[in-house]
Amino acid sequence: MSRTTWKERWQRFAAWHPFEHILTGGAALGMILPVVFWIVADPGYTNLIVDMLFTDLLPAAVLMALALAFRSRVLAVTGTVVTAFYLLVKIGTIFLYAESFMPLTFDSLVMLHEHTDHEGVKAMIGEYYYLWGTLAALLVICGIVYCCVQAVRYVRQEKRQDRALVCVMLFLVLSLIANARYTWYREVNTVVEENYTGHVIMPLSISFAEIVRDGAKELFGMGEEKYGFREIAFAPEEKQWLLEKGLLQTASESTQPGKLPRFDRILILAIESLDGDFLNSNNPEMPAGLTPNLDRLKKEYLSFHNYYSASHPTSWGINSLILSRPDYKPDQKIRNVSICDLFREAGYTSYFLCPVGGEFGDNRKRFHRMLRFDRMLFEEEIRRNYDYATGAGGWGLSDESMLRVTMDLLRKEKPERYFMLVTTMDSHNPYHASGPTAGAHKFGVPFYDSIHGVDDNIGRFVRDFTADPELFNERTLLIVTADHSASHGKNFTRRKVLASPAKIPLIFITKRKLDGLDPDQLFSTIDLPAAFARMLGKDLPETFCGRDFTTKKPFALCRDISETIYVFFNDAAPVKFEKQDPRPRNTAEKALLKFYLQFYEL
Repeated sequence: MSRTTWKERWQRFAAWHPFEHILTGGAALGMILPVVFWIVADPGYTNLIVDMLFTDLLPAAVLMALALAFRSRVLAVTGTVVTAFYLLVKIGTIFLYAESFMPLTFDSLVMLHEHTDHEGVKAMIGEYYYLWGTLAALLVICGIVYCCVQAVRYVRQEKRQDRALVCVMLFLVLSLIANARYTWYREVNTVVEENYTGHVIMPLSISFAEIVRDGAKELFGMGEEKYGFREIAFAPEEKQWLLEKGLLQTASESTQPGKLPRFDRILILAIESLDGDFLNSNNPEMPAGLTPNLDRLKKEYLSFHNYYSASHPTSWGINSLILSRPDYKPDQKIRNVSICDLFREAGYTSYFLCPVGGEFGDNRKRFHRMLRFDRMLFEEEIRRNYDYATGAGGWGLSDESMLRVTMDLLRKEKPERYFMLVTTMDSHNPYHASGPTAGAHKFGVPFYDSIHGVDDNIGRFVRDFTADPELFNERTLLIVTADHSASHGKNFTRRKVLASPAKIPLIFITKRKLDGLDPDQLFSTIDLPAAFARMLGKDLPETFCGRDFTTKKPFALCRDISETIYVFFNDAAPVKFEKQDPRPRNTAEKALLKFYLQFYEL
């Protein structure tokens, strides 16, 4: 008996039907990739891989098996289309998760529908997505048509490979290839919240069933709401305390018009960790001459004395400033309203300029989905577009670079209506100084030198900005503030506990006379977007937790880094409770806990 040569084997393989080549190549790839990714990933998740292999794409495999058994053209085409659909959805789910940490759920699909626009898609998948996306779609359609034709021809021919073997090969193609990259990505991204992990590894059939279920609840009002504020009954003494402190509004107070006039150009400079106690005018213990420019701006323009940082660190602080919400974590999972949405509806373009890389903490993915600025420029884009931009002690770009980029961008693009948030980095620990005073080391302490550098950069920016009539006119509002109060590094404040909420600067620089605004008004970061919403003539969105600070509001609500909730008053000591383990001890704390759960906790 003669031995079969490799050449003869190759000739037999080449004589196979094209559909058999597709299955064989896919099966070979499908058997190799999972092994490689399994080695890279944690082998302890083998049970999850096995679970997906036998449940995820089973409908497509069953359809193709029936097509082979009955030689049905209809089932062959249906099986091929279902196969392509499942694979494309898998790829799309991987992409969705990789780019934004969003699982495939009804809520994520609604968020995509509500918040995805041209700029959003461009930010996620590239500037020329409409070109290569169209080309990719045409290639996919051609590939599906080709596979359908080959599948029909294959199931109708008399001579072919063993049908059972082909079914097994097809199942390997569908399951192994679809899940290999999927599983690996979940394993190497351990920072993702655990409640997302279940959705990432969930078979598509189950995901589809949950989407239909949740969609039916949303459409027909079935079951409980997925999110929303709860109704809580207050005891008479609790309600009385809330009314006396001004936490509960009367009907007349809630309908008062906002007193902030309409501005077409709003620029916010949110200085990193600029605690109110870092300014000479607020803290005599600071070295003389540390913040002359900020102290001068406080005297020349409207400066609020009782403005608190609603939350920190930076991501939480920005979340409060844009979403009017004190807790960053829930907003990664719910549908909310951003102040950028309201500005966009009113014809404004919103910008976010950040000195840190977009991949740090996956801010590019999270911020785009949650905050929804029209334009976001992180360190990567700024360095690419502005070659003079320099670093700030390893964290990102210097304050001098960020302020110069801001000026250049506004002069180049000349937006008629805009809302822009610019954040900085020099005053982050370890401290860095930039600008003309950077090399002076006037105070000999890195922290003091960085704060003095911040003050000098802000002073020069405000001088140049307000001197340019194309940038600064009657319709312009320039705000100097902080992203949050000091919460790291050595304690240069007068507070005993650095992590607790504190006052931060808020200076309104404008040519207009702002009548009716009380500089002693008590409020926090979450109230500023509420004031902007009222300025635009909008009702406050349901998910906004803040109140318009230009109306009567005698309290400030804040959340510290340990998730303790504080309410500050002018005439009394603050009231607080631990959010994770609330144990109210008296009427005030009981009332505050219920107040927070009803109006701030979704």
